[in-house]
Amino acid sequence: MIVGTVPAVIIGFLFKSHIVEAFGSPRWASGMLLVTALILFSTRWASDRSRKINGARSLAIGFAQALAIMPGISRSGSTISMGMWLGMNKSEAAEFSFLLSVPAIAGAAILEIPWVFEVPGNAGLLPVYLAGAVTSAVIGYLSIAFLLSVIKKGKFFYFGLYCVFIGLLGIFLL
Repeated sequence: MIVGTVPAVIIGFLFKSHIVEAFGSPRWASGMLLVTALILFSTRWASDRSRKINGARSLAIGFAQALAIMPGISRSGSTISMGMWLGMNKSEAAEFSFLLSVPAIAGAAILEIPWVFEVPGNAGLLPVYLAGAVTSAVIGYLSIAFLLSVIKKGKFFYFGLYCVFIGLLGIFLL
């Protein structure tokens, strides 16, 4: 997990200003949803060679996670897809992707927590932020269970249809 986390940390620090700027552009995020769709569609041609996670695969999946720092690129979609393209079993690729999310999400939260206390009045909203975090955790858990069932059925690429629809809608409406 450490090896897989390093690329996102390096890319995040080196390109922080560009990443923040991209988050201000709904059209950019919509375009990146189309890239996510291509990534997801590509998994139809990935073959399961039952390869296990190792340092090189972890690093490659870590670079997929680093790409997903950009708005509109699905973190789980890109990391699971990379694992599948590297010949990993779909379920193992998904499991590693979800484990890899823990340090990424925790690190991002730690970097953003000071903001809560910098803006006057935000500290009083801490219970609201905590309630949001708990709600996100519960919904996230349920979403992961649903996603795993879709992956096991070999229908992961269907999420690409959603990304195309939302991406095009965003491009034309924003």
